Amino acid sequence: MEPTSIENNTGLINRAVLIDHFSANYWQGFIKPGELNLYNAAIINGHKASHNLFEGEQLLKVFKPLKFCRMCAENDRKSIGLAYWYSEHQIPTIYTCSKHSSVLEHVVWDHKKTLIDNPIISSNNACKLPRVAITPLQVWLDKQSKYLLTQPLPHTRAWVASVREILYELFEAKYTSRGVVFSSKLINQWGLFLRESFNKLEPTKRYGAELEKSTSFKIQRILSPKVRQTHPMIFLLLIKFAEEYTGENIASYRADHFKKHSLNCNGLLS
Repeated sequence: MEPTSIENNTGLINRAVLIDHFSANYWQGFIKPGELNLYNAAIINGHKASHNLFEGEQLLKVFKPLKFCRMCAENDRKSIGLAYWYSEHQIPTIYTCSKHSSVLEHVVWDHKKTLIDNPIISSNNACKLPRVAITPLQVWLDKQSKYLLTQPLPHTRAWVASVREILYELFEAKYTSRGVVFSSKLINQWGLFLRESFNKLEPTKRYGAELEKSTSFKIQRILSPKVRQTHPMIFLLLIKFAEEYTGENIASYRADHFKKHSLNCNGLLS
C-alpha cells in the first residue's frame, strides 16, 4: 500500500496535496496521466521535475499573483485567529470568491518573496494591494474555470480532447507532412486576440516581450498533435477566441457529449 504522506528534503508532503485536492480538478484534466504521474513522483521523491507541466508555463507566472477574498480572511480571523490562503483562489483564471461572489484581491510582495515568506494573510501584505477591475473576459474565464472544478477528471480530459477535435474542424486545419497548417488570417487574428487578452488580464504589462513572441502560444503550436500539455489559461483563451472567430458556442458543448467521449476513450482518459 502506498503511503499517504512522504518525508523528503523539504519536509512532509501529503500525496493528496499533489493529486487529490479540490483545485487539482482544474488543471489535471489538461495533463496526460503518464506525464502527471512522472511529475508527481519526482516531487514526492524530493527531486526537481525536469520540465514544467505545461507548454510555456514559465512565461505565464505574471498571470498567477497570490489572491485572497477579504471577506474570507475576515471570517477566518474571527473564527480561528488567522487568515489563510485558499487553493481555489490561486487558480490563475478564477477572479471571484465562490462563497462571497466578491472580487479576489491581488497581493503584491517585494521581489523574490514567496508564499513561504508569508504563510498567512497579514496586515503587512494585505495593505499592498492594487484594486482589480474585472473585465468581461475575466468573467467568462471565471465561469468556465469554476465549471471545470465540478467535473470528474475523466470528463475534463474528454472535454479537452473533444474541444481540440472541434477546433481542428472549425479552423479548417490542413494536414501536411510538416504538420498542421492554418490560414494566415487565422494565425494573425489569434495573435492579435492573445495580445489584447494579455493586456486585459495584466493591464500593468509586467510581462516581457518574450511572452508575446514565444512560439509556445502560436496557434499552430498549441494545436499540434506533438505538443506537450497546453496551459489551461491558454486553452480557455483559445476557446474564447474560437467562439468570437466562428460564432460557435464551444464552451457549452458539455455533459452528455463529453461523457460519451469519456466512455469511448476510457482506457486513455482514466
